[in-house]
This record gives sequence, C-alpha cells and structure tokens, in this order.
Amino acid sequence: MQTIVLIDYENVGSPGLEALPEQCRVILFIGRAQPLPKNELIEKLLNDGKRVEIVKIAGVGKDNLDHHLALYLGKTIALEPQANYIIISSDKSGFDPLAEHVTKVLGTPCKRQTPNKRPPKQRAAPKQPPAKPAQKPAPAKTPKAKSATAAQARAFLETERHPPRTREKLLRHLERHFATLAAQTDALFASLEKDGFIKVDDKGRVTYPTKNALPAK
Repeated sequence: MQTIVLIDYENVGSPGLEALPEQCRVILFIGRAQPLPKNELIEKLLNDGKRVEIVKIAGVGKDNLDHHLALYLGKTIALEPQANYIIISSDKSGFDPLAEHVTKVLGTPCKRQTPNKRPPKQRAAPKQPPAKPAQKPAPAKTPKAKSATAAQARAFLETERHPPRTREKLLRHLERHFATLAAQTDALFASLEKDGFIKVDDKGRVTYPTKNALPAK
C-alpha cells in the first residue's frame, strides 16, 4: 500500500522531513512568507526514493495553509482511496479530528504525526556570584505596522527606474519600503491593479501601462 505524507512545513519546519516512511510520496505545504527548504534536504528525499511535490501557498490569513492541506488531502483521497495517509503537523486540534473522520467515516487510513524535534544540548552554566537586584526595565513598546495609501505606493513606484516585474517581487518591494503587514500590502497591490496603474497576467507578470518605456527588472 502506498503511503502519502502531507507536511505542514509552516508548522514543523525541517524536522518534518526526517524519519519519513520509505518509498513514500511527499506533499510539502509551504507558507507565503516562508523560504523553501534547502536543496540538500529535497535532494536527500529524492535520493531516498521519495516523490516530492511542493505546494507554495500564495495567500495569507488565519489557518490558510491548513485549509489548503485539507483540500489536497480530500482531492488525493478521491484519486487514490487505497493509499495510507499521514499528516505531519503539531496542530493536534486541527488535524486529529480530520484524520479520525477520514479513517472511520471514509474508510481510508489516516493519522496525524508530530515530528521528533531534537532538544538542543544544554551546557552547564558557570557558577556566578549572586547578582544584585536590578530595577525592572520599562516594558518595550510594540511597534505598530505602518499604513500606506495607493496614492503613496503609486508615487513611490513612479520614481523607480526598475520597478519589479512580477507579483511576488512587487509585493515584497512594497512591504519592505512601507513596512506594512502582508495583508495591507496585498490591499495596496489590489488598489494599484484596480486603478490601472499595473496589470498582471495569468503568470503573475506585472506591467505598468501608465509609465513610459520602463526597462525590465
């Protein structure tokens, strides 16, 4: 029986790629702002005979990746109902009931598994003389995320000689410049597209119709 492993990489990171069943198929779910695993980790999986599929989530939002994982689980079960399914995630409350339902109601073996994270080695701390009581520091202020308007974003991009030419690069460019949250940056992008300042094709490539003779970046 084939084993298909769905990994919530946003939740477990690289430890989720360790101790996988032999000759299994791996579907790796990665969040929008999360870097891809190192090449050597993927190459090791491939060299061990594992089939790897990477699903990079584009959107943001609470439990966004979990919803995508559940969607792919249902789709894959419909195509391969005889396989054995393992979800690697530390999210017990989210995936344990789902795995139980799939097993008992749909009749397809499914379980959630928490990766074994190796605890860091602790060094013995040198003995220190008793420290004098110190005054409690003032609580640090949490910086508030800045907000920007579509007009400000447009004015900024008008000054750029080489504005980004893909959706992902433009999102990161605006996010860094205005120090906004990802959701606010997505809203800026949508406003620029609605106003016609930018156009995006089905491959995520961006053009600037109102700017003259822009060199490609």
